[in-house]
Amino acid sequence: MRDNSNSSLGAGIGGGAGSTPPVGVHGGFSSLSPGGSGEEKRRKKMEASGNIVETTSFEGLPENSVLNSIIETHHNMAQKFEENYTFVKEVALAKTRELRKELESEVALMANLGDVTMYELERAEEDVQKAWAAYYTLASMNLGSSTVSPRTSTAQTNVNKNSVTDVWLVEMHYRMSVAYLTTIWEKCSAELSSLFASMKELECSRRFRLNELLILYMQRSERLWLSIPTMITSSMQDLISAPTDTDTIEKDVQATIRQKAQLLQKDLEQSTQIDPMNAPGLAGVEDLKQGYELQSPLMSDLLGKTEVVWKKRENIMSAWKPTLAVATTDS
Repeated sequence: MRDNSNSSLGAGIGGGAGSTPPVGVHGGFSSLSPGGSGEEKRRKKMEASGNIVETTSFEGLPENSVLNSIIETHHNMAQKFEENYTFVKEVALAKTRELRKELESEVALMANLGDVTMYELERAEEDVQKAWAAYYTLASMNLGSSTVSPRTSTAQTNVNKNSVTDVWLVEMHYRMSVAYLTTIWEKCSAELSSLFASMKELECSRRFRLNELLILYMQRSERLWLSIPTMITSSMQDLISAPTDTDTIEKDVQATIRQKAQLLQKDLEQSTQIDPMNAPGLAGVEDLKQGYELQSPLMSDLLGKTEVVWKKRENIMSAWKPTLAVATTDS
């Protein structure tokens, strides 16, 4: 696999094993934005001077690194998932909540209307039962009949003395109650049938709208999952086409090392020019000529005399050893 992001290879060039990592390497890929303005200025200066320039697409990564394609693929995938999340939150979920509120309002209204209808029907039926009990009791008393219905036996024994004793009036009240019950029954039956039809229509509408929302959601999910393989294909092609032979990798590594070394040297020169207090003592000295050899310390002008002498420690068992004695101008 070809990967020029291994910037640690250039850390030992020009700075030793404990030197600071090259500029632009931050140890991670958390930022997806290109390098800052300082990096751009430095790149333009190096282009003007004719030096090797290391271009970057993501922070800390060379332009030709295979990680750029992988990071870009994951970034695009994250954007797709974010778009799908926004759709679910702002469209599908919002419409589902709106549908639920409409259903709750409609069902509450129909439930109240049905309760009122049933209450009127039950009250009319109760009036008929009371009118029939009064009519049966009064008729039995006037006719002297001993046959009393179990339901009217209590009413017969507890007849109010101030109640109506006219059989015709009681019979007329019973007949009017029955007529009202018949009328209210027809109206309530029609109203309940209308409510039942409305509930069926409401349920059909709910299922239809919910089905549309689910179809829309699944279509978006299908587009999301179908778009992922196409995004991965480009990264896979880059990984497969990356050279894996030793010669190419070695050349690439050597080029990376040279680039990092030049960047470090350039930064070091710029820092010494900006801060003269930290400038080296040999600044401005000409470079050594080719074939220059370092002079031996025994040839120094500060050396007065040298001689080999025999030296022995103060211990009794110690042996004599040859030692080089040196006399300098300061000794």
